[in-house]
Amino acid sequence: MQAPAETVPPLVHHVPPPEVGQCVILHGVSWATYERLLADFQDSHAAHFAYDEGRLEIMVLSAEHEEYKDMSILLVNVLAEEMDIDVRSFGSTTFQRADLERGFEPDGCFYIQHEAQVQGKIRIPLPSAQLHQASVKSILFHEYTHALLHDLTKARCPTWLNEGLAEYEGARYQARSLTRLAAAYQAQRTIPWRELSEHFSPTRSVEEIQFAYEQAYSMVSYLVQRYTFWRMRRVLAAIADGTPWEETTTKEFRASMIRLEQDWRQWLPTMLTKPSNSSATR
Repeated sequence: MQAPAETVPPLVHHVPPPEVGQCVILHGVSWATYERLLADFQDSHAAHFAYDEGRLEIMVLSAEHEEYKDMSILLVNVLAEEMDIDVRSFGSTTFQRADLERGFEPDGCFYIQHEAQVQGKIRIPLPSAQLHQASVKSILFHEYTHALLHDLTKARCPTWLNEGLAEYEGARYQARSLTRLAAAYQAQRTIPWRELSEHFSPTRSVEEIQFAYEQAYSMVSYLVQRYTFWRMRRVLAAIADGTPWEETTTKEFRASMIRLEQDWRQWLPTMLTKPSNSSATR
């Protein structure tokens, strides 16, 4: 009697599931497979898919990922409202082009007036070290403000005003140090307003540039507090129309550049003696 043949179990290669927040990239995937995956996961928010001519990227979402997504969407809406810009949100709409064999699912997407000018203008310099959430929010607000100003003023915003507004918005989440400005004020060495933009040049030392940031932030803080953001929007619109800065100040602030600088110097001790230099509550 012949012994029964031993049953050999099929060879199975167990692949551990990707960690939450991990990105998996597969090559040689067909467009049909990509579409089937989208259909299978259309009611699920567990992953996002991006497809590019046979290359499939699968992002398994994490709580941290979702937190930063919500933060970024909030950033767009808050700044758009602050700058009086019309924004239309399309959420995580899936974009597909079968003829190009490309598709992706963003965390959030928007149509913004003159979006072509905004597109590609945001550069967020995150260092390799782990950042606190407040620092990330501050950087996001700072950099997105630059993008909005580029759009609002048709790239004509003076450097000091551009950086000052970006710092002002960034301070919503992280207070700014004004130690250099305080020392300069005591020594009567603040930078004349007409010369401040030059101090952001890469040829300047790091110390000089940091001082320029502090002063620009204080100048914008003064202008917003004295004239409100509604007036600042009018100033940005005038700059976009090509009106020179000094002519704009005379019209919108009813004061010359020299007078504004004098009033700012008189007001500055009020800001320097505050326990916190955050503009989050305004």
